[in-house]
Amino acid sequence: MTEAADVFRSACLLHYYLQTYFTVICPVGYAELSMTNERLNQTMHDDWERRAKEDASYYAAFGRRGQEKEEFFSTATAVLRTLHEEFCRFSPATDFRKLAAIEIGCGPGRLMVPMSQVFGHIAGVDISEEMVRLARDNLVDIPNSEVHQCNGSDLRDFDDESFDFCYSYAVFQHIPTQDIVWDYLREARRILKPGGLVKAHFNGLPVSDDSFCEPVCGWSLRAAVPDCLVVPPECYHTDTWSGARFRPEEIADFAKKEYWQLLSMEGFASQYLWVTARKPRETLDRISTINVRHSGMCRVTNTWTEDAVVPCSGRFASVTLRGCVGSHYPNVLI
Repeated sequence: MTEAADVFRSACLLHYYLQTYFTVICPVGYAELSMTNERLNQTMHDDWERRAKEDASYYAAFGRRGQEKEEFFSTATAVLRTLHEEFCRFSPATDFRKLAAIEIGCGPGRLMVPMSQVFGHIAGVDISEEMVRLARDNLVDIPNSEVHQCNGSDLRDFDDESFDFCYSYAVFQHIPTQDIVWDYLREARRILKPGGLVKAHFNGLPVSDDSFCEPVCGWSLRAAVPDCLVVPPECYHTDTWSGARFRPEEIADFAKKEYWQLLSMEGFASQYLWVTARKPRETLDRISTINVRHSGMCRVTNTWTEDAVVPCSGRFASVTLRGCVGSHYPNVLI
């Protein structure tokens, strides 16, 4: 019985390898698998400029073609609810009219308009000139807003530590390579103030629709796939619509490497993988200079709120640990 199970599992893995090789590594009719970032940025610009001129509302909101302005803005309700859920991570005494927010991939400003009513300052960037023009038209009567055209991979128009909240919806899922998305997140960390939040949407669908790999406990349902069979990002199909895909493990590893406090991930193995992370209030360099005599745990709270109550299971079952590091930094997030 054991031998038969081993043979079956080997056959499943071979099926996965062959399916992945022929559908992802060697896509029919697509000879070039990788491009330089410069060429990709130009391709993204050209494709999204064309889409914006064809029907910006359709491509920004995935609704029907030819939407009226009122209908287009009404489609933001569910996304706004998701973003608003993160506001409780700020201190209860926070005056949001004194905070600044920025949207990566703002399109015609569908989210910026209502978010301008929450934050004292709202900024947006987009790679398409036409999208930027439409956003500026929609925000013309909102003085606390600004829209910039970006080059597709950085936020160079903005100063360090100038924003409190950064968000992005239905943008990273269209970017062809993970590297460009990582660059955006590094830039988001640079422009966020200490303690600032990022809320971003990724495409978390598996690279190959393989129903033979058994679901296992861990970050994702694909954790059982051996590393040797995982398709490397550089071999993904470079497409400015379907874009790169992300496994939760990859996002968690990036957050650890780039010193983000990862707060939540939801929507595993789906096209709607939402990630929330915080820029720590203190840097590792500053903490490392302290002459630590005594250290320990001074507070444990729910990562979703400031309450010292943590559910046993479910999406809110996570904790924030606050360590006491000497007398200078008695409340450091770890």
